[in-house]
Amino acid sequence: QALALLWNLLKDGTLSKADKYATALDFDRVLGLGLGHAIEVPTAVQELVERREAARRSKDWATADTIRQQIEEAGYAVKDTDQGPKIKLK
Repeated sequence: QALALLWNLLKDGTLSKADKYATALDFDRVLGLGLGHAIEVPTAVQELVERREAARRSKDWATADTIRQQIEEAGYAVKDTDQGPKIKLK
């Protein structure tokens, strides 16, 4: 029943990808499905993240913001952490 519920949740068009992903990871913690593995980020998005990091290091905030928008338009979000940028599905 839990898997059926998860499947219906993933097909639900009213929820965001981020909400679906977070809920699936919660299910994974209980069911041990192995869903929590790192996501495969396309090379183009990885390159954008690297360009954004270079702009941030040189304090070119306008360019960094523009690149962040491009990353988001590709369906990903970037979070700045002490360990560097973290990429996740939007």
